[in-house]
Amino acid sequence: MAAPFDQIHSRDNPLVKRIRSLQRSSVRNQERAFFVEGLRAVNDAFAAGIAPELLVLSEDFDIQRVSVSPVSVSTRTLSKALFNELSDTATPQGIMAIVPMQFIPPGPADPTLTVIADGISDPGNLGTLLRSCAGAGVTAVYLAGHAVDPYNPKVVRAAMGAHFKVLVDRLDPSNSALFPIETAVVATYAGSSLAYDQVDMTGPTVIIVGSEATGVSDALSRSATATVSIPMASNMESLNAAIAGSLLVFEAQRQRRNQRRNTAISA
Repeated sequence: MAAPFDQIHSRDNPLVKRIRSLQRSSVRNQERAFFVEGLRAVNDAFAAGIAPELLVLSEDFDIQRVSVSPVSVSTRTLSKALFNELSDTATPQGIMAIVPMQFIPPGPADPTLTVIADGISDPGNLGTLLRSCAGAGVTAVYLAGHAVDPYNPKVVRAAMGAHFKVLVDRLDPSNSALFPIETAVVATYAGSSLAYDQVDMTGPTVIIVGSEATGVSDALSRSATATVSIPMASNMESLNAAIAGSLLVFEAQRQRRNQRRNTAISA
């Protein structure tokens, strides 16, 4: 059943203008809102208990495909041509939502596992890294340096709902609590002779992932208690930031899982 709402056809409609404006990071930060596109992304928001401010549908979208009845959510319909014009994807699914930026409390992970994305400017890389962090049970992801806006539509799309599952925020340089003396801080570094699986990440850990172009900043590197590399064959020089970071967070998860298993066996 197609969406039974009055259709908007004009590019000058205030809603259309607002959706366009949310493509700018300054507006997103000012309004503390961003938009997600696609049925899975919208359903992920509902599943996380986050009610969109507004659902925006294409005229031919079947509203019954939304996993939670959006009766209490304001809904507007655009003509198919106008929706496709506003869409950030090559093959629009006919649904997007304006979602409030909400503070997602750090997960219950004990010990904590934190990631700092330092200067990662590629939206696809950052989105993929966020998706891996959510899957690996990372407590929080902080962005440092000239990292891309985490609410950039391309980041949101690549993250596949991670924004609703893990705390994402800008790094406050004065937040020394991230680096207590007992915390192991691991920074990726291509020239290190220490392999990434040779560092104990079962305790509170901060993993710092730098961009391919510039690496980790000097200031953050000085905070590291270990620098690691990922051994590779065939004389490959490096992996991209998303893959490198993903390997590290799942290695930390593997070590913690093994520790819990060994503890249970010895108990």
